[in-house]
Order: sequence, then structure tokens, then C-alpha cells
Amino acid sequence: MKKADAQPKIEKKKKSHKKLYIALGIVAIIVIVLLVMFVLPLISKSEPAVLIIDKGSVEINHGSGWSPAASGIALRANDAVRTLTDSQASIIFFGSSAVRLDQNTEVKISELLADKENTKVSLNQESGRIWNKVTKLSGFEDYSIETPTAVATVRGTGFDSKVTGKDSDITLIEGKLAVDSIKKEDGKKTIVSSIELNENEAAKVEEKALDKIQKSAAVEDDWIKGNKQKDSKFLEDIKQKLRSKYATYISIAKAQYGLTDADLDKYFDEYMAGKISSEQINDALKKAGIELSV
Repeated sequence: MKKADAQPKIEKKKKSHKKLYIALGIVAIIVIVLLVMFVLPLISKSEPAVLIIDKGSVEINHGSGWSPAASGIALRANDAVRTLTDSQASIIFFGSSAVRLDQNTEVKISELLADKENTKVSLNQESGRIWNKVTKLSGFEDYSIETPTAVATVRGTGFDSKVTGKDSDITLIEGKLAVDSIKKEDGKKTIVSSIELNENEAAKVEEKALDKIQKSAAVEDDWIKGNKQKDSKFLEDIKQKLRSKYATYISIAKAQYGLTDADLDKYFDEYMAGKISSEQINDALKKAGIELSV
């Protein structure tokens, strides 16, 4: 009797695994389209970083002093951008990740590396407040923000970073985030303490207490809420471009697996939010007999 009872559970488990592999197979198809036909051309042909002035006055420093900036200009490593009072700007990386600067904010692109083997962005935030929406579509191996007292390192996430004096407040809304408190002395940087934030958690790093990073629940103010709305539109614009450009491939996937647009949206969103691991994708590719070479 026990064996008979156990049989349906085994079959159910098999069906569950089969459903998972089919779902991941769809993700694999989407990932192939994104990597081979969208992300790599973006990295090789588009400007790695572009400044967009959302409102007010914005200045740029190429290394020889500050001057008024124009919307749509390309940015390079070591370029610095600052917003003045009642001004806001965005830096778009590879057309698929956005860094939004609030008023009275200064950031510097300390590292900007763009190729198939290693795509990396590092920003130095000197003052003010920035919102980071980092998607996996950008192909980042590493993305980090350094403030006077902290370094935040991510792979696919949305978070807020605020500098007040030399204190840092970091609020994570989605994904995972590694936060290190750092001490800068004689041109050297030393990690004092480290924590990991999960969704809807915040960290406070104070210059006077670098050894004690304070963790708390995230609080969404108007700045964060507004950026979440902008993120939704930003990602929807990306999806619309993909739907339009690769309509044939998407139609094949929908027909073969009986998917709806809502299903595809779900997979897009999960992949871009970093909720689907490379191991899962590789496993799905192997089971589908597909070898991805980029």
C-alpha cells in the first residue's frame, strides 16, 4: 500500500521537473536571442555610456575642469558628472542599465570596460543620491559603486545610494547586494567590515563606526517610488524593442511551447532581475542539446 501511495508522488515529481526544464528551455531560447543578437551588438556598436539630462543644469568634467554638459553625449572612463540644484540626469549603460542622479549629486566613472570577455563598470559617488537599475542584459561581469565609506557590488539589481558628508546609506529593493565599509588612508583602501543585503533591506555606513554596518528594513520614499516607476517603463521599452526586432523568434517559441505574452514577460523579468542563474540556463541548454558560443 505504501508503494502504491508513493507512486503518484514520484510521477508528480517527474512532471514538476519536466515543467521546470521546459520553462528553462524557453529562458534558454530567449537568452540566446538576447546574448547573440542583442547584447553583443550593443556592446560592440553602441556607446558604452550615454548621458541624458532629465531636467535642469548638468556639468561634465573630462579631466580638465567642469563645463556645461549636453544631453546625449558619450561618456568615457574617468569622466565625472554632477547635477546642480533642481537638476537630474541619467547615465545609460549599453542601452539596458540606468543610473539616475538626483540634484546636487556627483559621480565619476572610474572604470568602464566593454568587451565580450569582460564588461565592467565602477562608479565613484562623491556626493548626493543615485538610483541604480542594473539588468543582466548589459552583460556586466561586475558593477560597483564606491562612496567615501562604502563599496556596493551587484549583479542584476535595483538599489539606492545616498552620501551625506562621508556617511553612506544604501537601500536595496531587488536582488542581492554586497556592501563593504572601507577606510581610505594614504591612497590605500582597506575593507573594514562586510555584509550582504537581500531584497528590501538597507545598510548604513558611518565614518565614525566603520566596523559596525547597520542593517535595517528598507523604507521607500518618493525618490525610490518614482525610480521604480521609471524602471518599469525603462524595462518595458527594452522588451518592446526586443518584441519588434525578434518577432519571428518569439513567435516560434510561443507556438512550440504554447506560451502567452504574459509567460514571456515573466521570463524576461526574472532573467533581467537576476532570478535565473547561469547554472540553470546552462543546464537547460544541455538538455535541449544546444551549445551557446559567443
